[in-house]
Amino acid sequence: RRSASASGSAGASPTGDGTTGHGARAVLSFRCGDNADAGAGEAIEERRLLQDLNAPEWTSSPRCGRGTALSAVVAQFSRKEGEFFDCVEKLGNCVGYVGCAICSKKFSDTAMFEGRHEVKVLPCFHSVCGPCLQRTLTESQGDGFQCPVCYCSQEKKAVHEYLPNFEVHSMIDSKMIAQSEFVCEECVSGSQAERYCRDCVMNLCGDCAKQHQRAKATVHHTLVRLMEQGTGTAMEIVHRAQYCAVHRTSRYDLYCEDCDVLICHQCATDAHQNHSYKLPSSALVERHRSEVHAVAEKLSKKLLEAQELHRLINQGCKAMDLQSAQARNDVGAAIDRLLSATDNRCTELNRDLKEGCLDRRKSLEKERAECSTALVDIWRTIDFLEKVMSRGTDVEVLKVKEHVFKERNQLRQLQKWRDLAQTGKSTVWVEGDITAGWSSPQEAEVLLQELASFGAIEPQPHVRERLPPQTGRVCDARERQV
Repeated sequence: RRSASASGSAGASPTGDGTTGHGARAVLSFRCGDNADAGAGEAIEERRLLQDLNAPEWTSSPRCGRGTALSAVVAQFSRKEGEFFDCVEKLGNCVGYVGCAICSKKFSDTAMFEGRHEVKVLPCFHSVCGPCLQRTLTESQGDGFQCPVCYCSQEKKAVHEYLPNFEVHSMIDSKMIAQSEFVCEECVSGSQAERYCRDCVMNLCGDCAKQHQRAKATVHHTLVRLMEQGTGTAMEIVHRAQYCAVHRTSRYDLYCEDCDVLICHQCATDAHQNHSYKLPSSALVERHRSEVHAVAEKLSKKLLEAQELHRLINQGCKAMDLQSAQARNDVGAAIDRLLSATDNRCTELNRDLKEGCLDRRKSLEKERAECSTALVDIWRTIDFLEKVMSRGTDVEVLKVKEHVFKERNQLRQLQKWRDLAQTGKSTVWVEGDITAGWSSPQEAEVLLQELASFGAIEPQPHVRERLPPQTGRVCDARERQV
C-alpha cells in the first residue's frame, strides 16, 4: 500500500517512475464521488461491460478498417462534415452540446456574464451549467430528475460529484485569460495568477511560481505566462485543477485500485483506509486511456453506421420527392388524356347529330314544299269552284260540274292529297324525337363508377442497403456508466 508524500499533494500528480501523470485527472476524474461500498461493485460491472464490448457484434465496420473508426469520426468533426453536422444544422439542436441543456444558453455566453463557473456533464452526456444543475437538484422532488433534452432519468447527487466538462472549461478559460483575473490556486492569498503549470494543471501567482521552480518535485515542470495565452497565435490548452468531490480543498492525487476511482489524501485516510491505492502512474493512465479509447472506437463505428443509415434515409426522402412529383405529373397526364378523349367523343356526337339533323331537315323541307304546292292547288280549285257557284250562271255551273266529274280531276286531287298526308304523318318531326346522352341508365351507372375510382397509386416497397444489426441504444444505462 502506497500513500502520497507531502510534496505530491502540491499538485504535481507525480507517478511512481518519477514522471508526471498529466492527463490522468482529466481522463479519470469522472469516477469521482463514488462511495467505497458501491465502488467495488461498479468496478466489477465495468470490467464485465468492457468484456461485452469486445463481443462479435462490436467488431469493426466493413466501411472502415479495424481501429480507424474513431480517427474517421475525428477527421469528420475537424472538417465539420458528415451527416452529424447536417442534423445539427437542420435541427438547430446544439442544446446539451455547446449550450446548457436546461437554460439553452451557450456556455461561452454565460461565462462572459456570470464568470468562470462549472459546467457539468450528466450521465446521458448532455452538459448543463453548474448553477442550473444546482437549482434543478434543489427544486426537483424525489431521488432523481429528468434530462430536459433526452428525458432520461438522472440520479440526484451533489453537484461536485457530476463529471466536469473538461473541454468546455479549457475553451472558456483559454478565451478568458486575457479578459479576466485568475487567482492563484496554490496559496490562500487570493493574488492574481501570473503563470500556468501544464504538469500540475494549476494557476500560480508570482511568488508561488518562483517557489514552484525551486521545489525538487516541481523544478522540471513547464510554466506558461498567462498573459501570453491571450496574444499568441497558437493558444496553449488550459486545464483546471480537479478537486475531490468529497473534500473540496484537496486535489486528486491517488488512485484506489479496489474502487477504481481517483481519491485525495483525506479519502485515503477515511473511506479508503483499508484499500489498495497508489500514485497514478503512466502505465495506469495508459491502461485506462486504452479502455476509454476502446469504448470511443466502438461508439465511433456505431456513429458511422448511423450516419450511413441517415444518408440512405436522406436519399430515400429525395427519391420519394422526385417520384411524388413524377406521380403528380402522371396523374395530370391521365386526367388530360381522359378529358381529351371526352372532348373527342363530344365532338363526334355533335358531328353525328348535325349530320342526322341535316338529312332529316332536307326530307322535311322537300315534304313541306310538296305540301305547299298541294295547298296552293287545292286552294285555287276551291276558289274557282266557289266563285262559279256563287256568281256563275246556270250554264257555267253545269259546265264546271261536267269538267270536274267527267275528267275525274277532283279524284286525282283528292288522291294526291291523301298520299301526301299519309307520307307527312310518317315523317313529321315531333317533340322528343331526338335523345342524347347515355345509351342506357346501366351504361351511365357503370361508367360513372369507373370514373369515380379509375387510376391507382401503388408505391413500390423501399429496398435499402442492409446495415450491421444494432445491439441497442448507444447511450443505454450500462454504456453511460462506462
